[in-house]
Amino acid sequence: MRATPAIATGLAALAATAALAGAATTKPTVKAVQNAAVGKKVVVDARRGMTLYYLTGDTKAKKCSGSPCTSFWPPITVRSLHTKVVKGRGIIGKLTVFKRPDGKFGVALRGKPLYHYVGDSAKGQANGEGIQTFGGTWHAMPAAGY
Repeated sequence: MRATPAIATGLAALAATAALAGAATTKPTVKAVQNAAVGKKVVVDARRGMTLYYLTGDTKAKKCSGSPCTSFWPPITVRSLHTKVVKGRGIIGKLTVFKRPDGKFGVALRGKPLYHYVGDSAKGQANGEGIQTFGGTWHAMPAAGY
């Protein structure tokens, strides 16, 4: 079957509509919520609502990696280096994706890799706040800066 100009135009319009619909439904990767445990707005993963942490001294180049660090502090990861990461309203700073030593793709905010803490079992908890281990101090990632 040979495509006519009308069919080609219709297919192009359908593809453009699908692209716009996909862009319009992009959900945040992380969002900001007020956390009573630390007394400020912190960053949480948008899917589960769990507090996200950073480690002082940690950067995309020098990070918590391997066991036992990632056993206690699992990094927030995405499928690929090209995954679109979106920050929710109230979060200040650039959200980026980087390749971790284990080959997975981590998410960083303001240059700091983001982690969950296994000691948090429910939304609103920040049981990892202030823990000193793995070469630094863990803090709930503030939404608006350090």
